[in-house]
Amino acid sequence: MTSRGTKKKGKLAEHFGSKSHKVALADFYAFSQESLNVDLLLDKDKRSNAIQAEKDKLTNKDAVFILFDVARTLARQGKAFRGRSTNSTHKRDEEDGNFHQIVQLLSRHCPKLNRWLNEIRLRPYHVTYMSHDSQNEMIDILAQNIRSKMKEEVSDSKMFSLMAHTTPDTSNKDRLAVAVRYVKEDSPSFAVKERLIEVKETTDKTGNGQAGDTLTSLEDSGLKSSELLRNLSKTRWTARAESIKAVWTSLEAIVKALEEAFAAPKLDAKVKATISGLRTQAKSSSKKNLTIVDALELAKAKVTSLERINNEETEMNDMIEAALLYAKTSFQIDAKEECTRSHREQDAADIGCYRPYSPRSAGSFPRAIAEIIQKLAEMFPNEVDADVLEAELEVFRNIIDHKEELKNGSMNNIVQFAYEQRKTLPLTWKAYQLMLTAPISVAKDERTFSHLKFVKSVYRSTMVDKRLDNLILLNCEKDLTDGLDMYQVVNQWASKRIRR
Repeated sequence: MTSRGTKKKGKLAEHFGSKSHKVALADFYAFSQESLNVDLLLDKDKRSNAIQAEKDKLTNKDAVFILFDVARTLARQGKAFRGRSTNSTHKRDEEDGNFHQIVQLLSRHCPKLNRWLNEIRLRPYHVTYMSHDSQNEMIDILAQNIRSKMKEEVSDSKMFSLMAHTTPDTSNKDRLAVAVRYVKEDSPSFAVKERLIEVKETTDKTGNGQAGDTLTSLEDSGLKSSELLRNLSKTRWTARAESIKAVWTSLEAIVKALEEAFAAPKLDAKVKATISGLRTQAKSSSKKNLTIVDALELAKAKVTSLERINNEETEMNDMIEAALLYAKTSFQIDAKEECTRSHREQDAADIGCYRPYSPRSAGSFPRAIAEIIQKLAEMFPNEVDADVLEAELEVFRNIIDHKEELKNGSMNNIVQFAYEQRKTLPLTWKAYQLMLTAPISVAKDERTFSHLKFVKSVYRSTMVDKRLDNLILLNCEKDLTDGLDMYQVVNQWASKRIRR
């Protein structure tokens, strides 16, 4: 396409802009469209076959939509898809599986699906898309869409925390459950979310091994480790065994004891009401999506109850008498006699009475507000100017002090107000968001293990890891599973490769 002179186009360049080339290009486009071919327009049979082919495509798409919906429902409910075996010699077992039988059930009430199944033998390749390979492909695509949605939500939050826990499954393999916690901003309010990232086998039980597997899951999910909350303490709170071991190892026993004491006969009404309150608070310690705000409220309520009991000597003596009576009637144990065996006589004599506890006066060590805010700024996943944060918090405090409904309201109301002012005071909302994002427990992982017992039962112990991970995800994140755009999922499935 060399030039034929100054400011003159070459022959090919001149041809590409000519009228004849444009006409030829339009003709080529018309030829590439089968519906516009002359032989198709003039041949009635070919035209009828082309129309029928388009109808078949729509019918096939509707049938595949139903198959995907069946797969989604079974995965959501944690039900088995197939029979006892997928070998060719046990084809009958596979046809007796839930997936096949539900499709057959729907076909008896859906003429379009029934016709599609009955016409399988008339199609060139006899494809049903109901084999175990097709089921695995459907499950994988459904799980991929949920992971994409979770990644989008976590990325929008700009801040998340990580929770990890292990447990043995039915095949005695250690399974690591990795979950994230974040705040989803939904106008006019917000919501704290805990989502499962992955459940996989872990073989290295050391701290470094567990941490490595957890970070690998985080990287595989596509989440940015830069948005992960920095460690809020030098060691995990559950590692402080000396301080809280008695609580976290005995919580179930405590709840059970309170249940039995509450049901004991001849119990004073006031004591019974106190036991009922403590029982409710103990049960709420494993509340779903528990935030620091909720935990503080629970702790405050428990402290108030214990302080009230501590200050009321008569009520405490009634509770001791009730405990002594319960031990004697239910377990035939004389508490005073047992105490005498291992304690001094004076101490044993005091077991039936109560003296209020008066804590020693301890000196307070108030720290400067600036120092506290500096440490708060260091907890953010991204760099935050402590001076700007301090200025915003001071303004926010002054606003709260002048609003009676907030000054005397609950912490949840204050957090909601901070969310509403997030555009005016962005770092203040970020501080509250950090508080909401910090996990109180690994209850999400514990709930995942409860689902694991149903998804990988003793009858499904040979399930491969990828399928197990996908099914657990679809079963745990039911709201995301229900919200999937199935037409988008079907189109994604069709575009992955050429379908027969």
